[in-house]
Amino acid sequence: MARSNLPEPSGFTTPYVDLDRIITDNSEAVAKCSLSSEIAVESAQLLELSGSEGSIIFYPKVRDFDVGDVLYLRERGQITSQAEESQVIENGIIVQIISKGIANYPQADSKALFRLLTSAHSTTVKYRSYNEPKEIIDEFLIGEFVVRASVQRGEWREPEGKVVTRNVDIFPISPEFLTRNIIDHQEGINIWLGEYKERPVEVYAGGFEKVNLITGMKGGGKSHITKGIIHLQRQLGMPSIVFDINGEYKSLPTG
Repeated sequence: MARSNLPEPSGFTTPYVDLDRIITDNSEAVAKCSLSSEIAVESAQLLELSGSEGSIIFYPKVRDFDVGDVLYLRERGQITSQAEESQVIENGIIVQIISKGIANYPQADSKALFRLLTSAHSTTVKYRSYNEPKEIIDEFLIGEFVVRASVQRGEWREPEGKVVTRNVDIFPISPEFLTRNIIDHQEGINIWLGEYKERPVEVYAGGFEKVNLITGMKGGGKSHITKGIIHLQRQLGMPSIVFDINGEYKSLPTG
């Protein structure tokens, strides 16, 4: 019987999706806002928000976030027409990343088990062969955050329990813009407290005339920053009275 020239049968294969290329090549109608010098981060999405806490899921290969980063979550679709020009109404919340972790999804446990079995048998087969489904991406991270402020028609206000839907644009807030909006400045009588992401943090010295509470973990630098505040206040001619029962402040100059 003559052999047929029919093509060999083939099984179904899942098409490979290059997530890096999809995200980086997506340049259509990028979102911008007046509260950030950067465009919206396409590789991050709001996952959940309850009360003053929530989380985002993001793809660190395209844009990573660090603990301490501040983000603006703006509701989408807030556009109004004014003088025949589209104007975005800035309404949303300001949040700060407080922790990072690996994102979980239904296939994650199965994939981790597959890798463990492959590793366990690698000494027998002399090589490691994964053959993992390429469409399953396990490199997403979770960023937990707390709400620091709300934005209402472009103005920064107290959180006041404001929430947003999951349909938001996410904008990184630069250190310069952040310090300018949350710290009171008055030229000539500012106190330099240090740096935040390589940007100086200067606080209006008059703000320390009332009751101030410095909190933090043991060894976190509470006494150090207090000494710095007292020293800089004295340089500005502001008096300080210290009740020092442990002798921590005896190294400060007197007079």
